[in-house]
Amino acid sequence: MSDTVDHISGQTFHGRRGRIENAFKYSPDDEPVHIHIRPEPHRIRVAFDDGGTGIPSHQRREVIKKFRRLEDEIRRKTDGTGLGLYLADSIFRLHRGQLTLSHSQRGGTVVETVLPLV
Repeated sequence: MSDTVDHISGQTFHGRRGRIENAFKYSPDDEPVHIHIRPEPHRIRVAFDDGGTGIPSHQRREVIKKFRRLEDEIRRKTDGTGLGLYLADSIFRLHRGQLTLSHSQRGGTVVETVLPLV
């Protein structure tokens, strides 16, 4: 895995660090965060699966926009500016990658990132 990390820029790796922090931030203390890393021939796929309350499907595109946060009790009790997913998505797109949000079978959200290897 260290060879793969060497090929990812510091800026993009920072974007992944933010996704890990969000996964722990929105997961209950008794729910582990599952991180799935899948190298492919010309890219790497990393998914962060949290056990939180999830992001409703009709709001997934909205929360990637600048300064957007969900309005629910958990989000009101957590710090944030609504820039994290926006910045991460922007950084991944600049590196010809992508960031997608989907529903976790555990009830939370899966944030999947895909980056081409250079």
